[in-house]
Amino acid sequence: MDMWHTMPRESGIYLIRNTVSGKVYVGSALCLRKRVVEHRRLLRAGKHRNPALQASWVKHGEGAFSIEALEICASEDATLLAAEQRHMDDLAKGASLYNACPVAGTRRGAKMPPEAVAKIADQKRGNAYRLGAVIPQEMRERIAEKLRGRKANPETKAKLSRARRGKPKSDEWKRKISEIHRGREISVEQRAKIAAKLKGRKIPAEVLAKRLATIAARKKEAQDARLHHPPLQDR
Repeated sequence: MDMWHTMPRESGIYLIRNTVSGKVYVGSALCLRKRVVEHRRLLRAGKHRNPALQASWVKHGEGAFSIEALEICASEDATLLAAEQRHMDDLAKGASLYNACPVAGTRRGAKMPPEAVAKIADQKRGNAYRLGAVIPQEMRERIAEKLRGRKANPETKAKLSRARRGKPKSDEWKRKISEIHRGREISVEQRAKIAAKLKGRKIPAEVLAKRLATIAARKKEAQDARLHHPPLQDR
């Protein structure tokens, strides 16, 4: 019988060691034997969810790996995870871990490789799920109340700015923004902040031309309105 099938059937903490590199994988299970045999099955099939461990298995071969039961403990989740975390912390002091997550039982702290991040981004790009969905007014109010007063940090603001830059705005969106700002009074303090922020900034020629065209169009609209609807004179 091979070592994989000699593991205890009790719950506890196990270790898979690469005897060539010294790198180890630590895990917990309700049945140690069942878990390590499942690890081997996935590794042999090339389908293990830990890419670093799978790559080492392919590179060094099955014979380069050994397993051992580090601790037999109670089957409660909290007990198992606490024991797993303790062994991970102890082993990390002198060995390199295959474990992608530094916190046992969670994905917290896990670092995804760039190719995985790119793959997820491609999958989500253009996702039309819930496109056009109507959010109830009550939910809108709850979201607004939760976000009211919250200030984004500079890094988040920069990311949002880059994401929005160059995206075309629909006529409906422009109309809504125009209605929101129409008649809005800007305080002297706010004007001073805006002026200080824009001081020395060069406005591109095409942006300046658009602004001037907009101002001219508004003036013309106001003039036409006065011509067609002259003010009533007192008699």
